[in-house]
Amino acid sequence: MALGAPVIQVWASKRDHAGADAAYCATVVADALRIADIATAPGIAIGFDYHGGTLTATDAETQCDHPALGTFWQPHVGADTATARPG
Repeated sequence: MALGAPVIQVWASKRDHAGADAAYCATVVADALRIADIATAPGIAIGFDYHGGTLTATDAETQCDHPALGTFWQPHVGADTATARPG
């Protein structure tokens, strides 16, 4: 953990699903799994945010079974309090 960070935030591309074909999505997923594998050994987690304009714009798009991959919760920009509050 040379950086001293237990979690590294990663953006899932600069394209959303409308601008990404299956090959592009597969490349992003492969890269995410590769960096998660690298991060596992020193005990670092990789966290994705929900960001419009990326492949992880919603909770459903951030789901993965790799133990080093997770998500950060955050409200969508402009969401009202009732919508932004989790659970």
